[in-house]
Amino acid sequence: MSPTSLSSSAAVTSSWLSKPIKGLLLDITGVLYESGTSVAIPGSVEAISKLRHAGLPFRLVTNETQKITPKIIEKLNNFGYDFQKHEIITPGMICCKYLHDNGLRPHFLITPNLEPEFDGLDRSDPNCVVIGDADRYFTFESMNTCFRLLMSLKERELNRKKNLLISLGRNKYYRERNELKMDLGGFTVALEYACDLEALIIGKPSAEYFQTAIQTFIDPSSSSSLLCKDNIIMIGDDIIGDVQGAQNFGIRGILVRTGKYMPINENHPIVRPDGIVDNLAAAVDQVLQHNQNN
Repeated sequence: MSPTSLSSSAAVTSSWLSKPIKGLLLDITGVLYESGTSVAIPGSVEAISKLRHAGLPFRLVTNETQKITPKIIEKLNNFGYDFQKHEIITPGMICCKYLHDNGLRPHFLITPNLEPEFDGLDRSDPNCVVIGDADRYFTFESMNTCFRLLMSLKERELNRKKNLLISLGRNKYYRERNELKMDLGGFTVALEYACDLEALIIGKPSAEYFQTAIQTFIDPSSSSSLLCKDNIIMIGDDIIGDVQGAQNFGIRGILVRTGKYMPINENHPIVRPDGIVDNLAAAVDQVLQHNQNN
């Protein structure tokens, strides 16, 4: 994809609306609600209702790793949404399936709130490390335990390095109660550097994560879909995880001026969003107007 120059907002707008839009991927925190608040971002609840009324499919794609999937849905619906389980993709649910399918026995560095997502997995004699946003559980002791286990696994499993360390995301930071907080990415990189390993990233911005989201649009009865990379857009507040991740995967990345958005992101030295909008409501209105006119 060749991102449009940011010389004018009109140029950016025309770029992302130049092709049909038949499906949307939506970030949650910073798009549907602000982290640390108990209300939806103004206009977002109505925007989701408009998408449903128009029959335009969407999926929520998040790097949230402090809550199990049902709790995320419950929290969102308390804001006034009406989301269903099939409409959300989380790193926890994807990772659980991956661990099961590959016979992996994890050692976890995650918040206890996420533990139930992995109920039923064999954790005896761990052969991999899984880290999420552990928040206050990121301590020297917990990180060093992961380090020592990974170094031991490197010696025991010489032919397997790609999934010794599994990270549920690679975000640099997030905003909570109007303050920036260090996210999972820095802790992931620390273990990669110390252990000379490359982590398997389950969440955004990994291409596999975006592919998993798109596959959920497919009708199981027909094994087909009218949706493809060319007619799906990603809307998020993270210039790297959402926008660049989507663009690297081959879909349009739209940046909202909510959440952890900062004005400097509009002239990022590497990433140029295909579109920049004030919020989800503005994006949905433009999408629906575009579809109506074409």
